[in-house]
Amino acid sequence: ILSRDLVIDPSDRLLEYRPHSGVLSGGANYTETRSIAFPAGLTGEYKIFVIADKNNYVVESNDANNTSAPLTVDLQLPPPAELNITNITVPPTLSLGDAAGIEWTVQNSSANTSSGVWQDSIYLSADQTWDSGDFLIGQKQRSGTLAAFATYTETLTTAVPPVELGTYYVIVRTDSRNNIRESNETNNIGASTGQTSVSVPNLTLGQALNTSLITGQERFYSIFNTPGDETMLVTLTGQAGSRNEHYTKYGSMVSRSNYEYQGANQGGANQENAVLNTTAGSYYTMARADFVPGSFSG
Repeated sequence: ILSRDLVIDPSDRLLEYRPHSGVLSGGANYTETRSIAFPAGLTGEYKIFVIADKNNYVVESNDANNTSAPLTVDLQLPPPAELNITNITVPPTLSLGDAAGIEWTVQNSSANTSSGVWQDSIYLSADQTWDSGDFLIGQKQRSGTLAAFATYTETLTTAVPPVELGTYYVIVRTDSRNNIRESNETNNIGASTGQTSVSVPNLTLGQALNTSLITGQERFYSIFNTPGDETMLVTLTGQAGSRNEHYTKYGSMVSRSNYEYQGANQGGANQENAVLNTTAGSYYTMARADFVPGSFSG
């Protein structure tokens, strides 16, 4: 517990909760050593308390002495570091639902060491300027130190979430939650110099496609050049014992939260999306495996 004074109250900060299990014999002891990140921006004198058996799970003759004597610490702001993006490498093509690898390099371009816990966030963007309309595709957390003028390179391998088909830049925001004190917070964003093309496989009317899904995976497909004023049935036939979802939408990319047709047997192995009166143009359909026996993602 981190406190401004000698009294523990709800305004104090819980720095960490550390579970302990096992047997502690009479007269015995145990020692814990933890590396704990302090909240950013705190300065001045604070007290640190450790409370054993905070929730009183252990039956004791005296619970009043479970709180340690305070340790006084003087918190100071670290000298400012300077994180910025020096390189972003993107694949030439991305397929929705499939894993893609994106690599980026961050440099501490100051004479001060950066220390703490921070997060890099990765986006797909129609341009090279980050804004709230860009698509977050993943995050990577860092902890520890980054020496003066040193760099690190990270790779994010993740399934691309449903976005509209087209070409995108990749934008990386290092320390996206502003946990690291820096002399300039405005240059933490970098954009790839090249673009990546986002696509999905196309289904041909009247032809079955054999593919595979693992638990938690989603696959996306287009149905281009669909004629109008027809009835179209999109079926998903799954492995016995599997639990699947199936959605279809006209004109734009489909997702679990943005669809026009869904299977009447959601959670069953087999699904059907019936479009009773088609509109000429493009439809998009997705299959999701909630559970496939003997198969797990990750």
